[in-house]
Amino acid sequence: MKINKIVSCKYKLLNLKLVKTKTYKKNQNNFIKLEDISSRLKKALHIIYKYHMNKKQILFVGSPINMNHNFKKYLKNTKHIIIPKSAWMNGSITNQESCFKYISKNHKIINNKISEILFQMKKKSDLIVILDSELNASALNEGYLAKIPVISLNSDLDISNFKSNYKIPGNFKFVGKKIRDTFFYSILIATLKKANKNSKNIKNVIKKEK
Repeated sequence: MKINKIVSCKYKLLNLKLVKTKTYKKNQNNFIKLEDISSRLKKALHIIYKYHMNKKQILFVGSPINMNHNFKKYLKNTKHIIIPKSAWMNGSITNQESCFKYISKNHKIINNKISEILFQMKKKSDLIVILDSELNASALNEGYLAKIPVISLNSDLDISNFKSNYKIPGNFKFVGKKIRDTFFYSILIATLKKANKNSKNIKNVIKKEK
C-alpha cells in the first residue's frame, strides 16, 4: 500500500513538472494531452533505466554544444555517448567506415573535440535517445536502418512516423537556464543514479548470499 502511494506521488510530481514547464504545449494552437506525454515519458525513462543498469551503451543525439553541465559531467562516469547536433555527421551510425576515413583525411579542418566524440561511436550503441526528432531526422533514420531501438523526444505521433520505437510528444527544450530547459536532464540524471544505486544493492545482496 505504501509503495502504491509513493509511486502515485511521483507520478503526480512528474505531471506537475510537465504543467509547470509547459512541456505539454506544442504551440499556441496545438496542445498535447498531459496523460499521454506523461505515460510515454515514464516508459522511456524506465527503458533507459534498464539499459543503464545492464551496462548497455546509450547514444544521446541532438544536444546543444553548450549543453547542461550537470548531465555532461555525470555522463563522463558512464559508457554512454552524447553528440551535439552541431557535431553530427551523416553516416555516423550506418556508414562508419567512410565517415571515419573522411575524419582522418580532414582532421585539420574538423574540430578535434568533434572527432573524438565521433570516434567513440566505433562500438555500436544499444539504444539511441534523440533529444529532438524534428532537428535530428538523419540520426533517426540511421538508427532505424541499423535496427537500434530509438527513443525520440518532440516526436510526431502520426502513424506514418514508424522509425521511432518510443515516441514522446511535447515541447522539450535543452538550452538556457529556464526550468523547462533543464527538466529532461534532471529526471534523466535521477534515473541513471537510481539504476546505479539499485545495481549496487543487488551486488551487495549477492555477496552476502555467498
